[in-house]
Amino acid sequence: MPKILKNVSMKKLLLLITSFLFLALASCQEDKDEPAISMNNALFGIEQITINKTSYPLMENSLLIDKDKNSPLVLIGSSYSSNSVGLDYAWMSQTEKLTFAGITSKKGQVSVSQTKTSTTVTYILTVSTTSPKAKMTYTISAHL
Repeated sequence: MPKILKNVSMKKLLLLITSFLFLALASCQEDKDEPAISMNNALFGIEQITINKTSYPLMENSLLIDKDKNSPLVLIGSSYSSNSVGLDYAWMSQTEKLTFAGITSKKGQVSVSQTKTSTTVTYILTVSTTSPKAKMTYTISAHL
C-alpha cells in the first residue's frame, strides 16, 4: 500500500477514535450533573434487619449490618451507583438454616422477596425512597 494511503487511513482511524472518546466524555459529564446523594442510614431510616429470630441493627453511620464475631452472617460483596447501594451477605451456619429475613424502616418503602432452589435460598431486602430517589438492597443467601 502506498505511503500516502497509509497516512490517510491512519488519520481517519485517529479521527474516528477521537470522536468516540469525545462522545464518551460528554456522556460522563451528563452523569455528573445529578446532585450527589449522601447514601447513609439517615436517608433510609432502617431500624433493623431480622434474620431467623435474631434482630441486627446497622453499624453507626453506616449501612453495614452490625453483628457479633460469632454471627454466621458474612459480607461477600457490594455494589454502588449514584442512587443505589447493594450489600451481599452469606449465611454460613452449619447448624441453623436460613428460614426468614425481614427489614424495617422509618423512612422508606420496604420490600422482601425470596427465591429458593434445590440448593440455595436467597432473600432480597429492599428499602426505597422517593425524595430523593434512592434504593438500598441487602441480599442474604445460604446453601440448603
